[in-house]
Amino acid sequence: MYLEDLQNPEIEYISVKISTIYSQISSLAFKHTVEILKERLSRLYRMAQNHCFTRQNGVRTPKFVNLDMEEYRDLDITRTTFNADPR
Repeated sequence: MYLEDLQNPEIEYISVKISTIYSQISSLAFKHTVEILKERLSRLYRMAQNHCFTRQNGVRTPKFVNLDMEEYRDLDITRTTFNADPR
């Protein structure tokens, strides 16, 4: 759904909660969870970068992805995922 929204020329930004892109978030499987989230968020960020929104004044800008920090218990997973080396 997020990928489709980013391709829609009428949508400028999306707000993403990590639990909506991976429902099996687990601090017990920290590394695995981060790897899954990293791959899925990277796909969203690439899609946002490759699709532009055209404002009413004609200015084109890349789509914006807002990472919504929904649960304090997931803070370390979210921070680690966001700061992870993309290689």
